[in-house]
Parts: sequence; C-alpha cells; structure tokens
Amino acid sequence: MDVMLKLNRITLENTEKTHRMEDVSFHFPDTGFISIHGDDESLMLQLARLLAGLHKPCSGSMVYGEEVMEYFTPQEQCRYRSICTASLFCDFQLLEQRSVLDNIRMSYDEDEQELDNLLRQWGLYGKKETWIEDLDFDDHIRMVLLRILLRHPRVLVVYPPSSPFSTREWGRMFPLLKKLSAGLLVMVVQDENSYPWSDRIIEFEAGYVISDSCGSAAASLENTVSAAATDRKADADPTASPLPSEISAADAFDSDISDSCIHSCVFNNTGCYRD
Repeated sequence: MDVMLKLNRITLENTEKTHRMEDVSFHFPDTGFISIHGDDESLMLQLARLLAGLHKPCSGSMVYGEEVMEYFTPQEQCRYRSICTASLFCDFQLLEQRSVLDNIRMSYDEDEQELDNLLRQWGLYGKKETWIEDLDFDDHIRMVLLRILLRHPRVLVVYPPSSPFSTREWGRMFPLLKKLSAGLLVMVVQDENSYPWSDRIIEFEAGYVISDSCGSAAASLENTVSAAATDRKADADPTASPLPSEISAADAFDSDISDSCIHSCVFNNTGCYRD
C-alpha cells in the first residue's frame, strides 16, 4: 500500500498551552478502515479536526502524498479540505422535499455516466427521483456516501460523537463505510463500535499511544488466508514442493499486514502533560 497521509512529530495543546499529545507520528495508507479512540474526547475531536484539515498542530507537520501541509497557501488548504478530504461531522444535512438526485448532485458538476454507475452500485438508481422523506435510513446513508464519492476525495474522516445518530444507526453505517474503504482511506475517530470493521485500531490514554494493532477485519482476513493455505496443503501431494505462487501470496500478505498495521506507525511519546 502507498502512504497517503503522514503525521510527523505532532503536538497538540489546549487553550492554556499545555501539551495534551506530544511528538506523535503515524503513517496512514491510501485505502483501508482505521479506528482511533482515546479516553479524552476533546483531544480526539481535536485530532479528527486535524486529520480533516480544520485544525493545525502547535508543532510537527502533516504530509499529504508528497506535499507538506505546513507550507500550503490558503488556497491549497481550502483545496485539501474541500477536495482531498471529506468529513462526516454532525448530521447528514439532507435537503427536505427534494429527490435523491437533488441531494446527491448539490453544486457539483458530475459526469452523468459516473453518477449512474454509482447509483447502480449503491442500490439507488431506481430511487433517484424519489423524495428523501420516502426513503429509509440506510438509503440516506448511501446518498451521503455518493455525495462524497462524486468529490473524489482520498481521505474520509468520521467523528460519530458529533452526530445525533444512535449506536444502532452507526452500526448500520459501518458496513457501508467498510465498503467505501476499499477505494479510499476511512478514519473513524472515537467510536469503539467501529472496531469489528477496522483494519487497524489506534488507542490513546492520557495523551499516549497505548495500542496500535490490526483490527478485527484484518484478523479475519488473516484467518481466512491461513485456512485456505491449510486446505491447499491438505489436498496437495505431501511430497510436492510449495508452488511459487503460494509462496509469493503468503509473502505479499505478510507485507500488506505489516504495512497497514504496526510497522506503518512510528510514534515517540515523551513528556506528555495533561491538565
């Protein structure tokens, strides 16, 4: 996986200029589902806003692709917030008494073929002229995700505590966000219920990183690959040598897991002070 976003020695502080998180670094891949959770909700909101380009660290730098955001002009910062990233804070902000198409299109100049393909892919093509009041919650989620996809962002930052939605409703969103993560980086901040869908889980306590590990989704994939490898060995001639393709697949899997999990994170928490 390519590295999409880097946080280099980031320090965040409160209004009293006291460090809440200090000298923390991460590398994030270009696709996947990452969950970040901590015991300090206000710090996690600060981190979510940083990832979405809505906040600046008091020290350290963020790198998007090969571009250091510290040196962005105001126009480049606006481009990052509006095009490179998308964020889900608060509610869906849907237009009442409007159709699915009205809500998805908004002010964007879409390619009609791309729009139709996305509507079919997400099960909304036959409902595109339907008013949103006649749709269920799952369709509302799909509408918002299509609106995001039409902007072609590379990163989606989601902060569930800012929304009015229940735990059950977020439980219906996470599978769709997981589907979305096949093509872009999805980062869910401050909701442990997202863990079963996560490829990677990062946990903070008292401003320190206490855990950075593969999530349940990655572990499930690993078990599936291991089971398949075991079945192949059981069916194969015990005297035969492993096929090169099998060796390559295993090596590739190990490389992918290490890239998206622990080995892709470099952190150095020192002297983190709290109120």
